[in-house]
Amino acid sequence: MIYQDQDLSSSITMLRHGESENQVQHILAGDREYALTQQGIRQAKSLGRRERSNLANYTYAHCSTVGRAVNTAQLIFLDSADRIRYSDRIREINVGDDYQIDFDAFTSAGGFLPYIENSDKKFPNGETFADFRWRVAQFLAEVRMLRGRHFVVTHAGVINAILHLIDSTDWKCYPHYDINNCETITRSL
Repeated sequence: MIYQDQDLSSSITMLRHGESENQVQHILAGDREYALTQQGIRQAKSLGRRERSNLANYTYAHCSTVGRAVNTAQLIFLDSADRIRYSDRIREINVGDDYQIDFDAFTSAGGFLPYIENSDKKFPNGETFADFRWRVAQFLAEVRMLRGRHFVVTHAGVINAILHLIDSTDWKCYPHYDINNCETITRSL
C-alpha cells in the first residue's frame, strides 16, 4: 500500500527493509543484525525492478546502517548504490538485552508504552525511547533542511517515528502505523 500526500516538491518516501529472519522467528530485533530471508531478497529485487526508472527522480537516498536495510537498499539501487547515504540516526531502536524476546510476549507486557510514558526508562543495556525519538527527529530535521525528494530505507520503528513527527500523532499510540516489508510511504516535508 502506498500512502502519498499531494505536494511532492520536497518529500520523504520511506521503505521498510525486506523480510528478515527475526520476523520469521517472530522475535524483537531492535538494531541487532538479522539477515534478509529469501522472501526478503525477492521483495527487494522485485521493488527495484518495478521502481528502477523512478529511483533517478530522488534527490537523495538514505539508509540505516543495519545490515537488513543495507542489503535491501543495495538490491533496490543496484548500479546506483553509490548514491546511498548511510546514517546511524535511522537505525532501529536499541532494545539492548530485550532483543530475541517473543514479539507477542513483548506486546502483552506493554510493548513500548512503558518506555514512552517514562522517557528516562532505558531498555536493559539499550537506549531510552527519548534518545531514539531525538535521533530520528535529528535525521528528519536534516532531511527538511536539504529539501528535495528523499528515499529512505530503514525499519518499521523508525518509519513510525518519522510519521509520528510529521503527522503529529500521539506518541502513546506508537507504533501506530502498520508498516509492511518493501512497501513505500510518502509524505510531503
